[in-house]
Amino acid sequence: MQHGDIRLQLSLSGEPQKILTYWRGFMQDMLPTAVSVTILKMHRKKQRSPWWPNHDPNFYFEAMTRTEKKRAELSISDRSLSMTAPEIETARHLTEISYDWISGRGGLPSLDKAIPNARLSFRMEGPATLVDVIEKFGDPKVVSGASVGAVFIQGEPRRPDVRWLPEMHGVNKTVTLEDLKFFEGSLAEGQAAAVRNAVDRVSGVFRKALNLRKARLNKRITEVQGYGKSLEINGRTITDDMIEGYEFNEIMSWLDGETNRQKKPKDGIKSWRA
Repeated sequence: MQHGDIRLQLSLSGEPQKILTYWRGFMQDMLPTAVSVTILKMHRKKQRSPWWPNHDPNFYFEAMTRTEKKRAELSISDRSLSMTAPEIETARHLTEISYDWISGRGGLPSLDKAIPNARLSFRMEGPATLVDVIEKFGDPKVVSGASVGAVFIQGEPRRPDVRWLPEMHGVNKTVTLEDLKFFEGSLAEGQAAAVRNAVDRVSGVFRKALNLRKARLNKRITEVQGYGKSLEINGRTITDDMIEGYEFNEIMSWLDGETNRQKKPKDGIKSWRA
């Protein structure tokens, strides 16, 4: 690292076959710093209810680093009584092949079929050119978090180090850019502008993911309520924060439930309880 450089930390998450394919196509010469496995559980009917907005039935296992996987294995064992045999097998298989890869014992894993009930999550760090990479992803939703860092001379003895801006998980970049004001005077000429540009581009990737969700939601609302209808939650319009957050799945589940109702209100605006 040199004074004036821009760095990027990324959190990526997706269906295992898809995210490994992206890695092979765009980042095959890089290794994640950490990997974790998630098993997705099917939502039972009452879990799909809007009365359960914070309920998350999925199984999240401890992350592995390049030198340690024991905690990941133990977390799978701890939850095994609540999992089916195929779920346990999937979690252990993904843990093994992921650790062999990031520890250097094996190559980039290759899966011959999709595993829709599982997710792989990666943490990685690299140069600013990683922004070019994530902008090319066909599915921007695999980017779950990103943090831009500026390299400048600091500490005693003086040495180059990274000052990381607050991690972004959506299009809102206000907090991230506000933090830059506290140290931009220590940066190299033009570096602050480069940091802002990287933040803007990362926000653009999240904007693409948001727009995809908006299009999906608008289509579903039209199918359920008819053209020109709007959906309200306790009298409040759905916001970008709701669409980016966990509320999105709850809203979609509620709309699915409306489709199955035998009797539907003929007029008026339906509401979903948050």
